[in-house]
Amino acid sequence: MPFFSAHTRTRLPTRLFSVRFGLSALVLLVVLVGLLSFGRMFRQANLLDKDFITIVLHSDPVVVLYTSGDSTSFITIPSDSFVELPHGYGSYQLLAAWRLGEIDGNGGQLLAGAVQELLTVPIDGWFGYDEPMKIEETEASAMIARFKHIFAVGSLLKMKTNLTLLDRIALYTRVVRLPPTQSQVLSLADTGISQPLALADGTVVNSLDPVALSNLLDGTFEQQSIRDESFRIAILNGTSRPGLGQKAVGIIESLGGLVVRVANADETEDQCVIKVIPTVSESKTAIILRDIFNCRVVEIAEGQFREDIQLIVGTQYQDYLFGELEE
Repeated sequence: MPFFSAHTRTRLPTRLFSVRFGLSALVLLVVLVGLLSFGRMFRQANLLDKDFITIVLHSDPVVVLYTSGDSTSFITIPSDSFVELPHGYGSYQLLAAWRLGEIDGNGGQLLAGAVQELLTVPIDGWFGYDEPMKIEETEASAMIARFKHIFAVGSLLKMKTNLTLLDRIALYTRVVRLPPTQSQVLSLADTGISQPLALADGTVVNSLDPVALSNLLDGTFEQQSIRDESFRIAILNGTSRPGLGQKAVGIIESLGGLVVRVANADETEDQCVIKVIPTVSESKTAIILRDIFNCRVVEIAEGQFREDIQLIVGTQYQDYLFGELEE
């Protein structure tokens, strides 16, 4: 009797077809899931088409990478700088921000918020280990080489970060193309703007002079497109918290924006609102401000107000600065 009976031979093509169909369906399912995952990552990515990127590294000293076009700045901030932390944490040494934030799993977010308030520049992302990396590089070429290593996929997989995989790839691509001749390392510890400050418990920390710091960084984060457009910008506080509009002024002016008026809005707003005439709605200035403050854009008829752009900061921005961090 043959090993395969006649009955078995007649059913074999059907079984092969079933196996092939099942494998094809499985491959199709894997491809579909991959496409959906890639689409989700693409929607969540924030750095793919940005004119400028600002990243904070949990290190000692704290390093801020700012890249715009073909120029890049590495700004090192003394880790014992005494700064005001956002979200109501109070004043601490800068490096304590990560440790305090990690109590609720938000170390990077709190560190990034503290640096944003200190330098008045929007921070796109953060990354680091639980223990700060020791940074000793002082030359641009050495700093670029260090960041190439940090941004390598193997390193990033072990690090905590808010950046998506596509964001990491975009950032790595920018870093590997950085020319040392158009990059600079600015060490705040060597600029003379830091003065020793004795706290009540006897601890001595560094206090950064805000006026001297502003003068030192003047033009560092400026966007030529915003400067060239020279739109007159009004900042209106759409919350009940005094001084919130002034918080936004520092960021906008550091980017080259021309703020001509700061006042209170007539109504309370939740989300930030940008009011512009149609010819300004697609300008670089309007798009950059929209993305930074997460605004909805409202087009209005020409002549309704004197400025070219009105930006109304709402309770979302207030919560970002003063509300509790969410895990």
